[in-house]
Amino acid sequence: MSKIMLQDAVRMTDDPLYLRLRDGYWQYFKPAPGVKRGDYCMAAYGTLDGIITLAGPGDDYRGAMLSLTGTQLPRPKTQSLITVTLDDGDGNPSTVRAINYAQSGTKLGTIAFAVPSADAMLGGMKDTTHYRLTFGKNQAFEIGWKNGDEARRKLKQCVSGGGA
Repeated sequence: MSKIMLQDAVRMTDDPLYLRLRDGYWQYFKPAPGVKRGDYCMAAYGTLDGIITLAGPGDDYRGAMLSLTGTQLPRPKTQSLITVTLDDGDGNPSTVRAINYAQSGTKLGTIAFAVPSADAMLGGMKDTTHYRLTFGKNQAFEIGWKNGDEARRKLKQCVSGGGA
């Protein structure tokens, strides 16, 4: 049994997707053709722990969104508002209402936070960030990113109408 597990572990270290997730990586999504310039800009950071998605304004919604997705997050049958505490390590955790939903066809749950504006979202981005998300007193999820300065620059360029 342990020989099989060791062989599987060796195979994983050769898998490019596993290596990308192990190291963490940014992916950028360009708005669809015909969309108003500066709308629907999005970046996602993927790791073995899950995905962090940063999305700018779109259509009538002029705010932004920070979404955390992972297998350790709740998967409600229907989308709901929940109270969560988000701590980014700055010493000022925030307890807020957030949207919780299941990713259809997967074992992933998502908790999405409304951000007042793209400027507020971009202004809060650091090069390295670590989030701790808790429900009440129970720690539920930890995830972070690195190389956030480049992501902020690309998102800012897109939101300002310059494309992703």
